[in-house]
Amino acid sequence: MRIEYYAFASFLTGLICLIAIICKVLFANIKQQYKLLDEKETKVLKLYQAVESIMEEFSDQVQAATEEIRGFGAKREPALLTIKNDSGSVFQRVFEEAAMQPPPTCVEAPKKQTRNEAILALAEEGKTDAQIASELGITQNEVRLIYSLTRS
Repeated sequence: MRIEYYAFASFLTGLICLIAIICKVLFANIKQQYKLLDEKETKVLKLYQAVESIMEEFSDQVQAATEEIRGFGAKREPALLTIKNDSGSVFQRVFEEAAMQPPPTCVEAPKKQTRNEAILALAEEGKTDAQIASELGITQNEVRLIYSLTRS
């Protein structure tokens, strides 16, 4: 009976040691997961703070732009600041008023270079047909054709 008792005690001791080792491994893994979760939570909080500060900055810019638009409307016509149901919003009235004004006079733009002149100018700079074609968005055959027609 003594041998059976020692064998059973040894078996129980081994089983308890095995359970202790398994628990230690599981708890170590859980601790590592908690550490990773804490790191991720810290990163998320930092991102949230960054987004929050960007949103505050955006809100300030919107407020400043709104005040600028209101100031523009007050300088031109104080009635633009009031919003009436029958006349639409402030923005709509500003756009309608701008549409009624005559367009500004245009200054004559300098004469644009024709495609043929551009090809000849680039060829005189020493660029190849492929470079000229890619720069102007045309084919190399067109470059060769124009070059040969103007040179003959």
